[in-house]
Amino acid sequence: MNAKDESTRRARPEPADSTVLRQLWLGKVVSGRTAVERLPFVLFATASVYSAVYERSVAAKSRHTPLVQLLRGLVHLALYTKTTTGLVKTVRRGCTSSGPAQHRSSVRCMASAGTISREVLNRSQRVKVDPDDDRRFYDMPRFVNHVDDHFLQCVTALYRQRIPKEGAVLDMMSSHVSHLPKDNKYSKVVGHGMNALELAKNPQLSTFFVRNLNMDPSDWALASDSLDAVTCCVSVQYLQQPEKVFAEIYRVLKPGGVAIFSFSNRMFYTKAIRAWTDNTEYGRVSLVKQYFQCIEGFTPAEEVEEVDTSQEQPQGLAAFVSKLQGFSQNDPFYAIVSYKDFKPQSA
Repeated sequence: MNAKDESTRRARPEPADSTVLRQLWLGKVVSGRTAVERLPFVLFATASVYSAVYERSVAAKSRHTPLVQLLRGLVHLALYTKTTTGLVKTVRRGCTSSGPAQHRSSVRCMASAGTISREVLNRSQRVKVDPDDDRRFYDMPRFVNHVDDHFLQCVTALYRQRIPKEGAVLDMMSSHVSHLPKDNKYSKVVGHGMNALELAKNPQLSTFFVRNLNMDPSDWALASDSLDAVTCCVSVQYLQQPEKVFAEIYRVLKPGGVAIFSFSNRMFYTKAIRAWTDNTEYGRVSLVKQYFQCIEGFTPAEEVEEVDTSQEQPQGLAAFVSKLQGFSQNDPFYAIVSYKDFKPQSA
């Protein structure tokens, strides 16, 4: 190997996929699954090995060795099964089968997502300052809160008021904490995010899956009409295909299920879409409302700026720190709430 090949090999970064795959193995998402459900993870792990071997084989000019050829075949199979990772569940609702070929295609058939009546964003509004792969940006876990305590108290209070007890919840674009009331019991809390280590640290999650919604906004491995609530805290600004994401939210919610999107004026500026960074706070509220309104079946989007947080007040030293923070200006709190098909009387 000459000096030029060596410098090229060292300069090439390790594929982001392999990092995410290793995180998946370290997380709790694999635990408690059958052998069939673990198959995608086995294939993904093989893909990770392939990535490392292939990177080295390029420099060594041995990319056509039998081992690399075998691994290449396995990685293609792994990528084919990519959308089944996380909550591995086949859904046959709405599928028909009159022959062997149709039966094979119906295994992963999902009930149709919500109907998109119009596109909210044009192409230029979906652009971000940093066009690099989002997986690289979120590769390093961040065990921090991105908004202040007052904002988080408002989020928890709103969840307490709107999410039914013992309900099934999807916490979208989550991290090491979900901000759900800790004294409430839920039948399950599914987490979604971009960093498996953050999600594995979250004590409120029953299970989780890693998925880049800007690359794969549709066909989540979640059953239709299966969730009582979908939440998203301070992350809606990063969605480049919000129409398709909100259509999926409509699909997975039960009739009468609630979707709650909360946000402030904080963001990773380079990763937020232009429609968000170039907008005012009032304009951002209007934008999220339009995300709901472009999907047929959602109730009129409701704006929430004030919430009774009396049940969420901290005690002891935490209360003292909270009072000190109260002397400074709090992060502004905005939330948009909508229901699938109808708003329950108890909401």
